Amino acid sequence: MTFRPRKNLHFIQALLLICTVAMSGTAYGQSGPDDSFTISRLFSEGVVLQRNAAVPVWGTAPPGTSVTIAFDSMLQEVEAGSDGTWRGALEPQAAGGPHTLTISAGDRTLDIQDVWFGDVWIASGQSNMEWTVANSADAEHEIRSANDPHIRHFKVPRTWSYDPESTLAGGEWRRTDSSHVGQFSAVGYYFVRSLRTSVDIPVGILNTSWGGSRIEAWLEPDALMMDPEEIARQLNEYKESGEERTNHQPTLLYNKMIHPLLSFPITGFLWYQGESNAGNAEDAGRYAMQFQSLISSWRSAWGNDTAPFLFVSLAGFRAAPLEPGNSNWALLRESQSAALTLPNVGQAITIDIGEADDIHPRNKQDVGLRLALAARRLAYGEDLVYSGPLYRDHVVEGARVILSFDHTGSGLVARGSSQPGGFAIAGVDGRFVWADARIEGNTVVVSSDSVKNPVAVRYAWADNPDRANLYNQEGLPAAPFRTDP
Repeated sequence: MTFRPRKNLHFIQALLLICTVAMSGTAYGQSGPDDSFTISRLFSEGVVLQRNAAVPVWGTAPPGTSVTIAFDSMLQEVEAGSDGTWRGALEPQAAGGPHTLTISAGDRTLDIQDVWFGDVWIASGQSNMEWTVANSADAEHEIRSANDPHIRHFKVPRTWSYDPESTLAGGEWRRTDSSHVGQFSAVGYYFVRSLRTSVDIPVGILNTSWGGSRIEAWLEPDALMMDPEEIARQLNEYKESGEERTNHQPTLLYNKMIHPLLSFPITGFLWYQGESNAGNAEDAGRYAMQFQSLISSWRSAWGNDTAPFLFVSLAGFRAAPLEPGNSNWALLRESQSAALTLPNVGQAITIDIGEADDIHPRNKQDVGLRLALAARRLAYGEDLVYSGPLYRDHVVEGARVILSFDHTGSGLVARGSSQPGGFAIAGVDGRFVWADARIEGNTVVVSSDSVKNPVAVRYAWADNPDRANLYNQEGLPAAPFRTDP
């Protein structure tokens, strides 16, 4: 963004203006000589705006000030209201650029250059979404080889508020090159890089994530499914406690890291979060309703009830179990997968690319690739296999359980073995034992000599499942599941 004075301003004033911009710490956009004339920080140089959508443009100015918005051949004049806010809109544009957006008020003019139209994706969650390219696998090569000017990234600063706010605390758009890509969200970047092989338009990632955050912090009050008095009680206790776990408290991140983005049109959402809600069975089970509420409320807030929502199922973590048992992480994954009942929701299964001793697996390239496959199908309508096998139903025939799946692609395979592993089976006593399994067409037949009358089967039901090697021939892993309630 360039600030330039009108012709009647002295050179010194222009210089002061530039200095003010460089030193500005205001929460709402970039400012002129004072903080009264601003534009949202989302409109910085290099911005990607959503194609084929009317794009609001907004900021602040002294009440009653006439603000002129110039874009290509469009000229629009709006007036700052009594609260000092102004808002206009750009007409829908096809993908492409670069353009220049010029905003004028009084004797000040703001030039936002290198403006592109394409698709914009929100990338949110906790540390595995915030994890940078510099900390991902093969980082040195990835950074050195990064050079795609049509991939742009905006990092929303870690900030919070007790009440919904309309302003961002900072941030600016960055182009993809070796100087900047290292600090991009690795999942977000590798998602867009994979997507760009088939979607040849500019793509922007709005990265609004915070490591260690719980889902409650990203929910607006109405979506929390909590009594308002209970929400108020929890926040009051937090205010008085002096604790530092801000990113665990209800609504606080939504208020400052999501709410200021709601006027910015987008294509869809990426979500990688859940580790902080998997500490106990109660939290992991409750997550199913919370997650679906988040999806529905965010879509509603952006005015698009079917916007593609793509999420990452938790990767494997901790030591593999010696015997079948319960797992809060498996329960959290089940709660995540329950969101697939909503329209236009896709998941990337990552149980096979986790690391037993690191909650932050470095292989973010495959995470991005699997999310991109889902986007290519759900957002762009490509006819392709975008998901690993998903459990559909089963029948019991004597001592055998026959499992059927959706998303089998070209067929089921047991990667690296002649038979699939990771299955457990139980009888009426509810005691699970490891099971024998074999692929028959698009079904898997499961049995055990020690279970004569089976009633339930589980697959990959562990924090870090061992021998879970069921895939489709397209190379996508089957999602963990259980048939028992």
